[in-house]
Parts: sequence; C-alpha cells; structure tokens
Amino acid sequence: PRMSLPRRNPWDIDDPTPGNPGSVNCPIFSCTDLRPNPDHTPRSNGCGGDDNDLVPEIPIGIVDFTSCCDAHDLAYDTCQLGRTPASDFDQQFCSCTRSKCDSIIGPANWLCRILAEVYCNVVREVGPSFYCAAQERACICCDGPDELRDPRCLWVAPH
Repeated sequence: PRMSLPRRNPWDIDDPTPGNPGSVNCPIFSCTDLRPNPDHTPRSNGCGGDDNDLVPEIPIGIVDFTSCCDAHDLAYDTCQLGRTPASDFDQQFCSCTRSKCDSIIGPANWLCRILAEVYCNVVREVGPSFYCAAQERACICCDGPDELRDPRCLWVAPH
C-alpha cells in the first residue's frame, strides 16, 4: 500500500521541513476566521523591511528595483485571509527583479542578474517573518464567542 503524508496548508509559513529558509511560527495563521483590519492601510517603503534604509532601491546605480519592492510590500501588507502564501509574493518579486535586468545590455547585465538573485534570496530568507508581522497588522482574528472577539468583527463581513 502507498503511504501518503498529511497535506500542509500552502500558506502556512511555519514549515518545519529541514532546510526551509525563513521558517517562522505565525499565530495569526491559526485563526479560522480572518478578516481585513478596517483600521489598516497597506503601505510600501521601497526596498528593505520596516523602514530600513540599508537596502538600496538602485544597487550600484545600474538597476532600479523600487517598483518590485513596493509591489512586494503592498502584497505582504494586505490581509490575504490565509489564501496566499508568502512564497507566492516572493516568487513574483523574484520575477520582477529578474525582468528589470532584461533591458540592461553588456557586462552590467551579468551584474544585474547577480543582484536580482541576491535580493531574491534575501526576500526568501527573511520574508516570512515580515509577512507574519504584516499579516498580524493587516488582519483581525474573529474566532471565538462574540463577547471575546475583537469588536471590529461585528462590522467587518467575513469573506
């Protein structure tokens, strides 16, 4: 008989698989009734996490990754209702940074592709903890009896 392993939720970022980069335990994802936080407005800050200016938007002046970083930030900072894993947004980010190199010709193209991979790998490594923090700001958990739930649950419709 064929043995099958239990399926994991694809957006569960606390994957205990050995070697899984950026594993993090995110309590908000245990909620069965996630709703958008009505007091939260998604925002972006360019490249870098939590207003960190250490990551340049235009590394070595050859390519501008700002639009890729902003799109990634907004995706992370929008309540996903547990439907979209961080890795989907990370892959979109990686595709975006790689595509920025397509218009660069000559030796700078090679350098651009290396930078795109560095940015991509950093996002894959540290992204899950930022995704967790962003989802905890962007969503509210409406599990439990009415008297114990966040009062905003009464006027935010479930999806």
